[in-house]
Amino acid sequence: MPDARTSHHVGLRGAQRVQRQYLGCVGTIDHGIVTVHLGVTKGTFQALPDADRYLPKSWAEDRSRCRAAGIPDAVRHRPKWQVALGQLIRLERNGGRFDWLVFDEGYGAAVPLLRFLNLV
Repeated sequence: MPDARTSHHVGLRGAQRVQRQYLGCVGTIDHGIVTVHLGVTKGTFQALPDADRYLPKSWAEDRSRCRAAGIPDAVRHRPKWQVALGQLIRLERNGGRFDWLVFDEGYGAAVPLLRFLNLV
């Protein structure tokens, strides 16, 4: 089993069909897609067993824009911590477990996520 699990969001620059938003990969606001990744590591082994696109709230509220970009009506805005929580639940349901977890302060401020992890 993995020693560590990480939950992190990443920006993919250059996607023109999305709004301008902060992309950590370039450290600025640009056109791009933000994704939330779940990474695991064990010794020198590293993998990304799960990743989901993050849909900004402003897009979720504009369904015609979503349809034009090919985003299904069933896809709704969820805060990044909820996206990460879904990934953790999926990994756990598939038998994954971890010794420790790292994430940035955006996830650490999400009390429901911390409660799920038994940290509060």
